[in-house]
Amino acid sequence: MIGNPYPFGRPSESVVRRDEARRAEARRSSGFPRRRPVRGTGDTLGVYGIEGYWQVGRLIYKVQVAVHGSGRPYAKRFNAHAFEWEYVGTDPLGAIRARGERLNVERVAALGRVYGRCVLCGATLTNEESIEAGIGPVCATKLTQDARRST
Repeated sequence: MIGNPYPFGRPSESVVRRDEARRAEARRSSGFPRRRPVRGTGDTLGVYGIEGYWQVGRLIYKVQVAVHGSGRPYAKRFNAHAFEWEYVGTDPLGAIRARGERLNVERVAALGRVYGRCVLCGATLTNEESIEAGIGPVCATKLTQDARRST
């Protein structure tokens, strides 16, 4: 929480309980899904089942959950010319849910072979094995872990 909610001193316990109850009710009635663990795992990574790398048409998105603040998912779009991820917010999440295809290691590797760079982190592929694979070992491991977590 930012700042002191009671700048003029601590109020009575009944006022504090009332304020906490109002905040809890506002969170419940906001209509946004609460954080829930993914089926079959004990952790809260992939809490919305949408985290990971997605393709919608010709666009590639990386969906993450904000770790500071709201805890809600947002998207970054891959810019192939600059080889970086650009923040695009929550606008593409509906399209990703409706018609997005989760990127698998094979698709990422094919893009990496075309560009000569890792699509996930943007690093230039220099190792012969990585160039042939189209993806570095660290990103390949991360992508397979994300895929296992989302099933």
